[in-house]
Amino acid sequence: MRVVHYQGLDIPNHKDQTRNIGISSIPASSQLVLPLNQHHDTLLIPCVIPGQRVLAGQAIAKPAHRLGASLHAPVSGLVRAIEPCATATSQKNTTPSIVLSNDTLAPSVTHSSTTPHWHSLSSITLCEQLASGGIVGLGGAVFPVATKLAAHTQHPINQLIINGVECEPYISCDDHLMQEHATEILQGTKIMMHACQTSSAIIAIEADKPEAIAAIGNRLHELNDNRIRVQVIPSTYPSGDEGQLIRHLTGQEIPHGKLPAHIGIIVSNVATVYASARWILHGEPLISRIVTVSGNGISKPGNYRVLLGTSMQDVLRHCGAVFKPGQRLIMGGAMMGHALDHTGYPVIKATNSLILADDQELNPVVVEQACIRCGECAEACPVHLLPQQLLSHARHGHKKALQQLGLYDCIECGNCDYVCPSHIRLVTHFRRAKQVT
Repeated sequence: MRVVHYQGLDIPNHKDQTRNIGISSIPASSQLVLPLNQHHDTLLIPCVIPGQRVLAGQAIAKPAHRLGASLHAPVSGLVRAIEPCATATSQKNTTPSIVLSNDTLAPSVTHSSTTPHWHSLSSITLCEQLASGGIVGLGGAVFPVATKLAAHTQHPINQLIINGVECEPYISCDDHLMQEHATEILQGTKIMMHACQTSSAIIAIEADKPEAIAAIGNRLHELNDNRIRVQVIPSTYPSGDEGQLIRHLTGQEIPHGKLPAHIGIIVSNVATVYASARWILHGEPLISRIVTVSGNGISKPGNYRVLLGTSMQDVLRHCGAVFKPGQRLIMGGAMMGHALDHTGYPVIKATNSLILADDQELNPVVVEQACIRCGECAEACPVHLLPQQLLSHARHGHKKALQQLGLYDCIECGNCDYVCPSHIRLVTHFRRAKQVT
């Protein structure tokens, strides 16, 4: 293993609260809400109706495209309704959602048939299998993994990168997943290699995760598979961003408007790889995920396996927390996450973390001051944009100028916010501009 050196922001990681706490489970809510838009830019089509009884693991919504990702019932119960609900990622809008009661007396799990001979399948057939298991990117993008892997039919894939960097503050769910499930992660890596037809994979892990590095490294040594290697990344932010990681590991840049597959690379999060192995080898569709619950407002912080659709309020209650005025609730990391106004939202596939923080651990929300043109934001931008100019055009709605300045190249990492002495929430302005540009 070798360490790749590069520059980034050195920010407090706030991982001590959960770094040494293993994965445990949280009971599901009595009623689960499953939004139909929780896959990237996709609205799923229900295949159940109100009043229908379903079993855990049963597909309840399917994509229009065969390489999209299905949605499954996390528990057995009754479909109460299909109605509009708000989600943490679109709080001001509602989306059609399946409301499912939790029948604890019904069979707990219905396993679909496993695919033990996956290596004998064609790559496209294997991709279709992954789609039927509801597997999407669990690092935040929630992009259907089958669609991503099938890109090899148009662009030969030379490198699969498994992202175990997890550079966001507070979050440690991937760290513990690698520590506790190294075997499944390596199995999932092999499955993905076959699906995208590549013979080389790198598992990238940040240097501040020695236990995960050891767990994956030791298991890889036992497997003696020289197609896969572990590479240690220095602990800086935002080293886990897809574009940054590709540049650091391979020296290649993703061209403007292109995807990694266009340069022969596919990147997948370790949790996605793990979920792929659970589905293909054990018939377990993606009905839960590991969520880091942390912050000064949490009395029992940790990494929890949570069924999709579980109310965030129930998650916080299990962790000994009550959302109070003055506290800040964030889904995702402190840098790139979504601030929430209440706890009634359901856990979705994109929920990797819930942070209940106070102003002592996160910068207080303050009134924005005038830009002093210090240039710190441009220095901190990992994709070499000009945030000061983008801000000016975003405020005035100059769509053409925003496109010319590369608004859609912004990865919303929050570096510019972090270093801004005027406390300007640049990323908020950029997100709004993207919605109307």
